[in-house]
Formats: sequence, structure tokens, C-alpha cells
Amino acid sequence: MTKYIIHKAVDFSAVKVGVRKELGAESVDCLANTHYLQRKYDGCNAIVKVTPSGFDIRSRTDERVRSCDHIGVNVKALLSKRLERGESYAVLGEVWRTLTPFADISGMYRRHNAEPTLQFVVFDMLTLDEFENGASFRRFEDRYNALFPYFRGFHPLDPVRLCETYMPGSYGEPVSLATHLVKQGGYDGAILRDPDGLWTAGSGTDGEIIKVKAAETYDLRVVGVEEGKGKYKGTLGALVCQGPKGHVKVSGMTDAQRDEWWADPTKIVGQIVEVQCLGFTNMGSLREPRFKGVRFDKESADFE
Repeated sequence: MTKYIIHKAVDFSAVKVGVRKELGAESVDCLANTHYLQRKYDGCNAIVKVTPSGFDIRSRTDERVRSCDHIGVNVKALLSKRLERGESYAVLGEVWRTLTPFADISGMYRRHNAEPTLQFVVFDMLTLDEFENGASFRRFEDRYNALFPYFRGFHPLDPVRLCETYMPGSYGEPVSLATHLVKQGGYDGAILRDPDGLWTAGSGTDGEIIKVKAAETYDLRVVGVEEGKGKYKGTLGALVCQGPKGHVKVSGMTDAQRDEWWADPTKIVGQIVEVQCLGFTNMGSLREPRFKGVRFDKESADFE
């Protein structure tokens, strides 16, 4: 198994069930008012270690990166005041190049010669001791506030710049923004960051760093209804729909729709509904399916 020296982002569905319950989140969109959002650049993850005496650039699997010395020089210059005090840091970000396909960026990144047009988009920073020990017990919000003054306010084409980061409650639905970014080009979706999230090397499932993918939509036939639990006990909890690999349980309805369709399931069973999801699971079902609306204009559904 590949060993990562970064805290790897995971899909919302991979976050521990207990953590999701604690957050009160049924889907990744439920985190819009509690989590920071960062653009997910479609590039190559890198760690720039800087000390008073030099720099070292590593891939997320701890391979030396030889193509980006210009990035190391720039990061070192931006942190010069801290380095002069004898401090050392691990700056985390994405190596990227505007208007360039990922395959080309990856090829440039892995070369053993200089690629001075590659950029470094910074999204986090640890002390070097924290990074080498595999853990930081400082909150993400505190880490971000520490890096912000050193990487803000630069031109979009500069070798090193700050990743666009949105405050909780300021960016709408995460999936909608991620979908917009992917359509815009150059992005692979978005990343949600828990303000209180710590940093641990490896793949975390405690919800500190969550991937948000672009949405896909499918038209599914409703074949049944299911009673809810908790606050939805006694009303509709999920629509049971025909999916690609059997039945799919779909939530996301309004309270009025839940009450109406639970009182009279014939109003929705047999109808075709538009369902938004984040692709497919390893088992071939829909990932995080959410109800978007009834398709009265459709006579046939997907996966029938």
C-alpha cells in the first residue's frame, strides 16, 4: 500500500459514521456553514520544506521533486523573516500550471530538469517539527491564519501564491461550487476544511479534510418509500429508487414533500426523479445521492 506523508483528503462517504452524526450532516452540502472551502487545483501535491540553510521539495509519497527549485527559492524568500529567527517550515500545496492539462503538468512535475513555468498554490503550513513528527495539534484555522500574511496578495502568475479559501457560510453549496470549478477548467473540485481540524500524516477519516467532487445527475424511477429515523420518524425518510446496481435510497426532500408523499405514496411511487450524486461507489451504486426534483417531462429512467 502506498504510504503518504500528507494528510490525505477523503470523500464524505469515507468519514466515520460517528463523526457525520456529530456534525449532523447527511451529505457534504450540509457542511457549507461550518467548514472552510478551498479550490482543488488539478495538479500534483507537493511539500516544500524550508530551513535557514536551504529547501527540499517532496511529493506526497516522499519522492524528491527536481523540477521545482524556483518554487523552493520563492517560498524561502517569502518566509525569510521567520527563517532568520531560526524557524523551519513545511509548506503544503499543489504544483499547477494555468491552461495546462493534468497529464502535461504531471509530466513536467516528474522531470529531473527545471520547469520554471510551474506554480505552487499554497493551502496549509506546518512547522517542520510538526511535519516530521507526522502530526500538528494546531487547528486548521490557526495554521491558515499563520500562513496567510506571507502568501497573500500576489499576481495569479507568480511562482508561489495562496489558494483561494472561502469562509464558512460564504460560498453556497459545496457541490455546486465544485461543479462550477470543474466546468471552468483547471480544477478537480473543491476541498472542505474543518476549522478545528488537526493534521495527521496518512488518510484521515475524522472529517478534517474532505474532497468535494463535481456533481452528476441521473433520472431514477421511484419504486418505494421508506420511513425516516430520528427527526423524520413518522414521515418519509428516503425514496427507494431503481439504481445501476439495485435499489438506491435517496434523501434531500423538503419537509412538505416528505409529509405529502408519506401520507400518500402513490403521488411519488412510479414517478421519475432527478438525483444528484458524486459519481459511483466501488460497488457500482450512486455516491451520496440527493433528490433534486420530479421529472414530469420524462417517460423513461436511467438504469431501467
